[in-house]
Amino acid sequence: MKQGQHKDHAQYKLSRSMSGLIEGIQRLALAEVILFREEIKASTLDTVKHLFLLTLSLWIASLGLLPLLGYLVITLGSSLNERYGLSCLIIGLAIMSLGATFAYYFIRKLSLIGLQSPLKRKPQKSKVLIFQKKLKKEAEPFTQEEPQEKRAAS
Repeated sequence: MKQGQHKDHAQYKLSRSMSGLIEGIQRLALAEVILFREEIKASTLDTVKHLFLLTLSLWIASLGLLPLLGYLVITLGSSLNERYGLSCLIIGLAIMSLGATFAYYFIRKLSLIGLQSPLKRKPQKSKVLIFQKKLKKEAEPFTQEEPQEKRAAS
């Protein structure tokens, strides 16, 4: 009778620990989904912010450059003995290289954002270790060798 009670109690403990383990795994999976969602949200906000800043800076630069470019072309053309075509080419290449440098900087910044976020992933090792210890502790009655009295009876 005692062996039957011991077996039933051990099965009850195992089923209880398994249900606790399953519930813990469900909570862990839910926490990972929530963390992933927050990372996506944060990286999307960063991407939109940098795209907006890039667009705004390009518009401001293009509006401010129009009168300056006219002045530079006329001044350089008059100093090059009325060669305004060559002046346009020199100024155009200088402005394009400057714009390409800024565009490269912002494109690189956007590509580095990726899925990074201010929320850094914390290792979940501690939760996994707790589950492993709990499972090992609850499974001990089933993994140990048979008691001495049971061997003697056989």
